[in-house]
Amino acid sequence: MGVCLAILGWYGRTLHELKQELASYKQREQALSEALRNECLTLSQKKKFLQHLIKDEAFMRWLAHEELGYVEPDEVLYKFSSDKTLEK
Repeated sequence: MGVCLAILGWYGRTLHELKQELASYKQREQALSEALRNECLTLSQKKKFLQHLIKDEAFMRWLAHEELGYVEPDEVLYKFSSDKTLEK
């Protein structure tokens, strides 16, 4: 009888540990699913941006000008200093 109680106690403890582990895995699954959804959304946005960049030459030129400082051959670029010491 004592052996049966010991086995039953061990089984109960093991079952409790397994339930906790399952709950932990479910939480991790939810977190990973959310991360996957976010990455899919980011990928979709990047694909749209890339398609816009490929198909719209004016957008491509604007982006090259704004982000990379590209200037057309007949264009002159003026850069002004924002240094506060020059304002005095």
